[in-house]
Amino acid sequence: MFKRKAVRWKKIGGAVNRKSISGKALLACFLLLAGPLPILWAGDAQNISYMERGIYRILTAAFQLPRYLIQKTFTGPPILGTVDGALTGTFYTISSVMGGAFDIARGVVPYAKYMVFFI
Repeated sequence: MFKRKAVRWKKIGGAVNRKSISGKALLACFLLLAGPLPILWAGDAQNISYMERGIYRILTAAFQLPRYLIQKTFTGPPILGTVDGALTGTFYTISSVMGGAFDIARGVVPYAKYMVFFI
């Protein structure tokens, strides 16, 4: 009564042969083995980010004094605003330099054990 048509499977992505199967297996093995590698490098990235933040803080510390001096002069009372800006800018300049130095030290300390080889 009813005739069924033969179902033809469409080939997606080309022919299936040994080379394509072995390539896919090789890719799967590589992805499984390479998955945990960023976890091993996470400590290095964090140390480098500490060093970068320290360098940034030291380089931008020079702009803290003029920034707060100008800001407090225009927003505060005539003479006290300028004095307040000078004191605030000096405080932030010193704290940025010290914080940057400590950030750099925190990023470099894990690599200090390798410095023995360069002495």
